Amino acid sequence: MHISDVQEVEPIVEAGSQEDAVDLVALLRHGPSFWNQWRSENPHVVPNLRGVDIRGMELGGVNFERADLRCCDLTGAHLPEANLKSAVLCQATLRDADFTKAVLKGAFLVEAIANNSRFAGADISAACLVSASFRNSCLLGADLTGAKCAKVDFASAVLQRCRLSRADLTGALLYWADLSMAVLADATLTAAQLSCALFIAADLTRASFLGADLQRAVFKRVTSSGACFDYTNRDRAVWTD
Repeated sequence: MHISDVQEVEPIVEAGSQEDAVDLVALLRHGPSFWNQWRSENPHVVPNLRGVDIRGMELGGVNFERADLRCCDLTGAHLPEANLKSAVLCQATLRDADFTKAVLKGAFLVEAIANNSRFAGADISAACLVSASFRNSCLLGADLTGAKCAKVDFASAVLQRCRLSRADLTGALLYWADLSMAVLADATLTAAQLSCALFIAADLTRASFLGADLQRAVFKRVTSSGACFDYTNRDRAVWTD
């Protein structure tokens, strides 16, 4: 298949039917370079990949900007350095996937399942992750500045060196999560579940932990100027210099 042959897909894509998504999967199977060239030649087309099965695909550097990937199955897929800016991944299955250094800025991952996945160094700033699950996932050094993370499951996740400034983590599950050296300045963790979480050398400046569960959480050498711990069980946390 040549890029010129793909032009016939364009009106199909705009129709938004399930058959269109299948045609787009065929394009993806030719590899990210082929897909990216087609996208550059069809910049006005918003790909509809809703509900498709692209498990285990090698999609490093793929351009999924603004793509509709709702309810998609990306289990075990490899998307390092992929462009998912403003993409819609609501209720998508992202288990065991690799998003290392991917760009998900402004993306929508509401109720997505991303357990045991890798997001190290990813840009997830200003994204909406409400009620998503990142249990046991690695987000080492990821940027979640201003992200909407209410009720997200980050249990046992690696969030070391993460940038979470101004992030909304209301009601988030962070028990056993490692937030060592993370930046949570001006973050909201109201009613978050933080039992056994690690905050070693973390920046908690002006963060709000109002009503959060801090039982057995470890706060060591943290910066907490202006932080709010009202209505918490902070006396059950471990505080060391």
